[in-house]
Amino acid sequence: MKDNLSSDDLIELLGNRYSPPAWAFIPQVRNATGFLNITRTADAIAMSLYPSRGLDLHGFEIKITRGDWLKELNFPEKAEEIAQFCDFWWVASTKEIVKIEELPLNWGLLIPHGSTMKVVKLAKLLKAKPIDKLFLAAILRRAQKIITTEAKLEEYFKEGEKRGKESAKFEVENALRKYQVLESAVSEFEKISGVHIDRWDIGNIGAAVRMVLNGEHLKTKERLQDLLKTAKDISADIEKQLIELEQKP
Repeated sequence: MKDNLSSDDLIELLGNRYSPPAWAFIPQVRNATGFLNITRTADAIAMSLYPSRGLDLHGFEIKITRGDWLKELNFPEKAEEIAQFCDFWWVASTKEIVKIEELPLNWGLLIPHGSTMKVVKLAKLLKAKPIDKLFLAAILRRAQKIITTEAKLEEYFKEGEKRGKESAKFEVENALRKYQVLESAVSEFEKISGVHIDRWDIGNIGAAVRMVLNGEHLKTKERLQDLLKTAKDISADIEKQLIELEQKP
């Protein structure tokens, strides 16, 4: 776990604790819709979806600095704009930032614990008011935004996956065509040359081909012809010397 946790880190940990299908977890929920009606935003809310466990609504305040928490303590009534509709109200923070003895009477405290959050102080059941339409509209608007975003991301992912598969298929087919062309060329070369590449050292074949392409085999022929002419000249000279020696008394 990181030493300095951000709000997003704590949201992620809360989301892990209050995860589906048992919970509906929604971060950043306002108390209402409409510019003039908005006075408060909860960092997150979570509702239990199993009647057997109680269909309770939980609200969360996230605090990542000591100063922010002390400001909250000076005006705890600000939380009531949303807390009034919740069955439980929690602070998500660390023990270094939020002291248990500082918590308002009914508030609970959650702190990071591995990949989730654990209870340090249990929140007490509140007398929640029925959710009014303004708060319900705010919840639904936020939920719709999250759902729409996730749906778009899923759509983008599927489209990317589809394009990736198509690209991979094209690359495989292209590589196969190149292999088939190369295989045909090698087969034709072996047929004409009588040389089987798998039985020869590739380096020697390459050197032989390079020598032919550079005309080195022609130069070798010329050198051999020069040597033959020189040898004939020497042979003729030797024969001449022998005749002269035989003619002497």
